Amino acid sequence: AILRQDPTLVVNAALPEPSLACPYLGLVPYDVADGDGFFGRDRDVAECLRRLTEHGVLVVVGPSGSGKSSLVRAGVAATLERDGRRLTVISPGSHPMDAMTALPSRGRLPVLVVDQCEEAVTLCRDPAERAEFFQTLADHAEKAPLVVALRADHVSDLAAYPTFARVVERGLYLLGDMGADGLRACIEGPARQAGLLLEPGLVDLLVREVEGEPGALPLLSHALRQTWTKREG
Repeated sequence: AILRQDPTLVVNAALPEPSLACPYLGLVPYDVADGDGFFGRDRDVAECLRRLTEHGVLVVVGPSGSGKSSLVRAGVAATLERDGRRLTVISPGSHPMDAMTALPSRGRLPVLVVDQCEEAVTLCRDPAERAEFFQTLADHAEKAPLVVALRADHVSDLAAYPTFARVVERGLYLLGDMGADGLRACIEGPARQAGLLLEPGLVDLLVREVEGEPGALPLLSHALRQTWTKREG
């Protein structure tokens, strides 16, 4: 590469001082506050926002590890917050009606973002509370925007709650795999922001390993975090 005068070896003097914080979150999903460092899903974010505007409901469905939470929080919710929209972000947990108390009791209702909505089925042991939760979500969708992230293997569970199931049908968005361009963006974007140089060939290697592999995004982020920990220079 030196003999060829490979341009990838030239250090860009305009790069900022490297950040002391790791730009990759590892196995932790991106949150609303991480929107500036969220890369690779621009088209999905734009389509999700369009669907939310048209229908007042957005339900992002995908398999585990597909990046649903990050898309909903750091993509959709972060964009809405930058636009001045009020948000309430919850996860149902084992007592979903307790989580709903985060909504303000007075004034205009905010955009309600429900991450890991399947928890209302997998963790809540009270059928009555579960039914009340899904009915409350359906009622909210008639008054204010609703954004939901739901694991694909629990979509059929919603058949028991027909009112909410009709709401889901209005704003359903199936999240597909991230393509090669998106994978490159989510590797290179945070590095560029943090003032880091990527070794030539590393991005190609990572994309080949991850592209088409279901549920691999958290593992990619973890590998990048470990690489940052063992970085040189």
